[in-house]
Amino acid sequence: MKKLLSICVSLTIFTFSCGFVKTDTILNIDKNDKVSIEMTNLMNDGFGEEILNTFTSSDNYGRDGLKVDVKKENGYTGVHGKKEYELKNISTDKSDKIEMSSYLTKEFNDKNLIQVEKGFFKNKYKIEFTFEKTKTEDLLNAYKSVNPFEITDNLEYTNCMSVVTNSGSEDTNNCIQLVPDYEQKLKEYEDNIKKLENEMEYNFTIMLPVSATESNETLKSNDGKKLTWTLTNEGVNDINCSFEILNMTNIYLLGGGSLLLAIIIIILLIMINKKKKEKIETVIEEK
Repeated sequence: MKKLLSICVSLTIFTFSCGFVKTDTILNIDKNDKVSIEMTNLMNDGFGEEILNTFTSSDNYGRDGLKVDVKKENGYTGVHGKKEYELKNISTDKSDKIEMSSYLTKEFNDKNLIQVEKGFFKNKYKIEFTFEKTKTEDLLNAYKSVNPFEITDNLEYTNCMSVVTNSGSEDTNNCIQLVPDYEQKLKEYEDNIKKLENEMEYNFTIMLPVSATESNETLKSNDGKKLTWTLTNEGVNDINCSFEILNMTNIYLLGGGSLLLAIIIIILLIMINKKKKEKIETVIEEK
């Protein structure tokens, strides 16, 4: 019974992001258009070893290029993963809002994360993410839903597991013992939920090579290059920012072409002046 409850709750925690006591996500774009995304999800060790083992199971996480490891930190246990990209490989001219709370899972699609509008001199990028922070009471309700036993208003046990004895009569399978056990585990879990509400931290950070042109961040630093969101709203949180990067390839080509054209013009002017000078000298000699 205890194992069943632990497994069900662990799966519920994995399904509902509110099971994470601390979630920290960092998206970094450097000046060479290299991108990295790393996420850490931690739970308080008070949830118990069995729940934590299921929560950190490698069966839940990882995909091509993303390695997820178990992380322990000052009374918390969870998972940490990081993946690196080229900016051009995850940019598209059309992109929907991306839900990022499931980034570490096997099912997450990271092909088109950033929207780009390409121009000759500069490219305009737009990040539109959401991050779901589910109500803690939903986790508790989900925990309650795994109880296979119910107590009616007149305190009669119903929906109990039963077996037919050799004499033909039905014999309930320890209902009186199992239900109190469930209620005790539920009380322990309610205490953890109350503690969870006070400790939950959801942070999302985006670091850019240039200052953001628009954003809805909680905190801005490093001249607008570092944007931090502290997600406090239960439900869906929006993470939006825009920035522009100069298209140096085209700028260099244009600069190089302009320089080459200038050199050609200078050479032509020199040649023209030289011919004029030679012509003048010839006329003078003939005279």
